Amino acid sequence: MGVVGTLRQKMAVVACAACFACGSSKSSGRSGCDDPAKCTDAGTVDASVDPCTNDPQKCVDGGDAGQTFDESPVVLSWTPVDLSGTYDAGSKRLGALVCDPTTPAGQDAVYGMFCFHPFGIMVDWIPGHLTMRNPTFDYVIPLNEPVRAVTAGRVRSLTLKTESWVGPNEYGLLLEPRPHSAYQIEYDHLKDPVVAIGAMVDAGDTLGTGGRCQGCDLAYAFIEVGVHYHLGATDGSASNRCPTTYGTAEFVERHQVAADTQKAVFPSSKWNADSPCVVQETK
Repeated sequence: MGVVGTLRQKMAVVACAACFACGSSKSSGRSGCDDPAKCTDAGTVDASVDPCTNDPQKCVDGGDAGQTFDESPVVLSWTPVDLSGTYDAGSKRLGALVCDPTTPAGQDAVYGMFCFHPFGIMVDWIPGHLTMRNPTFDYVIPLNEPVRAVTAGRVRSLTLKTESWVGPNEYGLLLEPRPHSAYQIEYDHLKDPVVAIGAMVDAGDTLGTGGRCQGCDLAYAFIEVGVHYHLGATDGSASNRCPTTYGTAEFVERHQVAADTQKAVFPSSKWNADSPCVVQETK
C-alpha cells in the first residue's frame, strides 16, 4: 500500500498549487510540478505545454485560460466497493470489504488493525515521526474485486505509480464530475484500469481493481478514494473533503456500517471512529 509515501504525495499535491490548478495530478516531489509550464492534464511533464498565464486559478486542462471552476457540489451515489448487507462472521466480509482478524492486516498492532480507514482520523503513521489525519476512505478488498466510479464524470488523469512500495500496473486516477468542476474524485492504488484518459463513465461503472496492500497479505488488495476540492489551490485553501458530505443517503449509511464493522471486528484498533468522517476536511 505504501501508506507513508502515498500520504506524502497527497500532501505534496495540495502544496503544488499552480500545477494542480492547471490540471495535473503529479506531486511537487516529482520533476516539473513546481512549474505550471510543465503541467499537463494527463499528469505528465512536458516543457513545451503552453504555460498557465495570468491567473492559474482559472487555468484548467493545461492552459485553458479564462475558464472559471464549477462549484456545484458533487453527488456520490455509488460506493467505490461493494458494502452491501451486514457483516458475515463466516466469510469475514461486509459485501466486498474484508474484515478478517486472522490476516496480517487484522493483526498489525503497529500500523493498526483495519479493514476500513475513516476519513480525518488522526493516526501516528510512523510512531514518533509522522502523525496526520487520513485524507481518504481506504478499503481492504479481495484481489480482482471491481472498484467503481462513485459518480458520473470524465477521467481527468491516469498516472502510473512508480514508487517502490506499490505493486505492478497501479495508477492514480482523477475523476472530474463536470467540466471545470472545483471537485475531483481521487483514486489511489487502482490496479489494471479499464478506462483511459478522457473516458466518460457513469456512477457504478468499473474503473479497475484494488492494488497492493502493505500490511496485508497477498490474498487481499487495497484502494483509497477521496474528494479533493481544488478551487483554492493557488491561495492555500485547497483541501480534501469528507466523502459522505456529498453522498446520497445510501452512500452515507453504507459507510456508517463500514465504520461500525471496523470497530466491532477490531475493538482495539487505532483506526476506530464513531462515524466514517472524524472531521469534514483536511489540508
